[in-house]
Amino acid sequence: MDDRVSRLEGRIDKVGDELGEVKVNVATLTERIAHLPSKGFIVTTTMASLALLAALIVFADNIKALFG
Repeated sequence: MDDRVSRLEGRIDKVGDELGEVKVNVATLTERIAHLPSKGFIVTTTMASLALLAALIVFADNIKALFG
Protein backbone atom coordinates (compact mmCIF):
# COMPACT_ATOMS: atom_id res chain seq x y z
CA MET A 1 0.00 0.00 0.00
CA ASP A 2 2.83 2.41 0.83
CA ASP A 3 4.37 1.71 -2.57
CA ARG A 4 1.14 2.67 -4.35
CA VAL A 5 0.82 5.87 -2.33
CA SER A 6 4.44 6.78 -3.13
CA ARG A 7 3.85 6.24 -6.86
CA LEU A 8 0.65 8.31 -6.76
CA GLU A 9 2.45 11.12 -4.93
CA GLY A 10 5.15 11.07 -7.61
CA ARG A 11 2.54 11.29 -10.33
CA ILE A 12 0.76 14.16 -8.56
CA ASP A 13 4.08 16.05 -8.41
CA LYS A 14 4.52 15.53 -12.17
CA VAL A 15 1.00 16.77 -12.83
CA GLY A 16 1.69 19.85 -10.72
CA ASP A 17 4.85 20.60 -12.70
CA GLU A 18 3.04 20.16 -16.02
CA LEU A 19 0.22 22.40 -14.84
CA GLY A 20 2.78 25.12 -14.12
CA GLU A 21 4.12 24.76 -17.66
CA VAL A 22 0.60 25.04 -19.07
CA LYS A 23 0.03 28.26 -17.12
CA VAL A 24 3.23 29.73 -18.55
CA ASN A 25 2.24 28.70 -22.08
CA VAL A 26 -1.22 30.24 -21.71
CA ALA A 27 0.31 33.48 -20.44
CA THR A 28 2.70 33.53 -23.40
CA LEU A 29 -0.13 32.99 -25.89
CA THR A 30 -2.23 35.67 -24.22
CA GLU A 31 0.63 38.14 -24.54
CA ARG A 32 1.17 37.27 -28.22
CA ILE A 33 -2.53 37.59 -29.00
CA ALA A 34 -2.64 41.02 -27.38
CA HIS A 35 -0.40 42.36 -30.17
CA LEU A 36 -2.52 41.08 -33.07
CA PRO A 37 -4.78 43.51 -34.93
CA SER A 38 -8.39 43.51 -33.85
CA LYS A 39 -11.31 42.41 -36.00
CA GLY A 40 -12.50 46.01 -36.22
CA PHE A 41 -9.15 47.18 -37.57
CA ILE A 42 -9.09 44.42 -40.19
CA VAL A 43 -12.67 45.14 -41.32
CA THR A 44 -12.05 48.91 -41.46
CA THR A 45 -8.84 48.49 -43.43
CA THR A 46 -10.46 46.07 -45.86
CA MET A 47 -13.46 48.34 -46.42
CA ALA A 48 -11.24 51.38 -46.94
CA SER A 49 -9.14 49.46 -49.47
CA LEU A 50 -12.23 48.31 -51.34
CA ALA A 51 -13.63 51.85 -51.36
CA LEU A 52 -10.35 53.19 -52.76
CA LEU A 53 -10.30 50.49 -55.44
CA ALA A 54 -13.92 51.21 -56.36
CA ALA A 55 -13.17 54.95 -56.59
CA LEU A 56 -10.20 54.25 -58.88
CA ILE A 57 -12.37 52.11 -61.12
CA VAL A 58 -15.23 54.64 -61.22
CA PHE A 59 -12.97 57.60 -61.91
CA ALA A 60 -10.53 55.77 -64.21
CA ASP A 61 -11.48 57.86 -67.24
CA ASN A 62 -11.05 61.13 -65.31
CA ILE A 63 -7.67 60.01 -63.96
CA LYS A 64 -6.55 58.94 -67.43
CA ALA A 65 -7.58 62.32 -68.87
CA LEU A 66 -5.76 64.14 -66.07
CA PHE A 67 -2.45 62.33 -66.60
CA GLY A 68 -2.75 61.38 -70.24
